[in-house]
Amino acid sequence: MARSTETVPANPYESGLETRRAARFGLVIRPAKLICGRFEFPCVMRDVSETGVSVRLFHPVIDKGPFALEILTGIAYPATLVWQKDLAAGFHFHGPIDIDKILANAGPYPNRPMRLNADMPAVVEFGEHRIDATVINFSQQGARLRCPERLAIGQLVALRSDWLPRLYGKVRWRKDEQYGIVFEETFKLAELSELATRMQAAARAAPAAQRPGPKSTAA
Repeated sequence: MARSTETVPANPYESGLETRRAARFGLVIRPAKLICGRFEFPCVMRDVSETGVSVRLFHPVIDKGPFALEILTGIAYPATLVWQKDLAAGFHFHGPIDIDKILANAGPYPNRPMRLNADMPAVVEFGEHRIDATVINFSQQGARLRCPERLAIGQLVALRSDWLPRLYGKVRWRKDEQYGIVFEETFKLAELSELATRMQAAARAAPAAQRPGPKSTAA
């Protein structure tokens, strides 16, 4: 009888390891941030594998990319839009990912609230003062802004712009001309997406240097 020349792996389970890893699948329902070029929108991950993810959107994707999906821990995964139906979409990752990191919320900023970059002109109001400022980013709970006027920790302020309703909050931290504001009322994820859509629609309509913003009036 002829001897077989087939090589038997030292570990009989090793040969199927990659197949099993590629087939691993995680059902998740957690918020994430869809980055579409220079714009960012909240979404909800529904399921994820090492090669792709499906998400629930709050509005249809109208951008052509490039795309990336950023989880709450701050890790962003470049991806390609594969399909879209109504408010659902599927993306293929550009390379295999560590699904365990997503399921375990592992990353540089574990469970940090989602922040949407803005670079948006706004006005900070307190007392009789009206100060021009810039919203650097905002979340469901608060905003980070740049303001030339010195604000006190714990100070109550109002924040307004052409894209946001009047928001009331308290100064939580200060570093040079940057401040962290905690809103008195938080947003739902769908409301945050609506604000992002309004803000970024205006940004598309005008160059960055000419984006419409509220006019500051002297007290």
